[in-house]
Amino acid sequence: MRVCSEVVEVRTFGPMKLFDVTALVNKIVEKCGVSEGVAWISVKGATPALLLCEESRCEEVVEAITRLIPFSGWRHGNAYAHLISTTLSTSIAVPIESSRLVLAEGYSIKLLETRSVYNHRRQIVVQIHGR
Repeated sequence: MRVCSEVVEVRTFGPMKLFDVTALVNKIVEKCGVSEGVAWISVKGATPALLLCEESRCEEVVEAITRLIPFSGWRHGNAYAHLISTTLSTSIAVPIESSRLVLAEGYSIKLLETRSVYNHRRQIVVQIHGR
């Protein structure tokens, strides 16, 4: 069993902006040299989220979650960001086959910046387990 870990930084802005990290994770898988296994992907923080979604539908997911958890009406200024992060998740696992992520056709891994912050630095931890 081989285990590789890498922390990468992604600069974001928001609110509710998506950043594709699929290629970044695939590069880490390739560098690790694992042909089959699993990639554990996690973003640090209490307000970002990770999505695994069909490329053409990702914006619809963001719109739906924004309707479900609106920005206003909270006592705490960014409570909505914490709720969105908790609802969607800060971690995902993706299988690896033939040294590539196993994603359905047209699907990608997106980092969702929920807060209205510009030039935010998000750290993504990618850990590969496999052989």
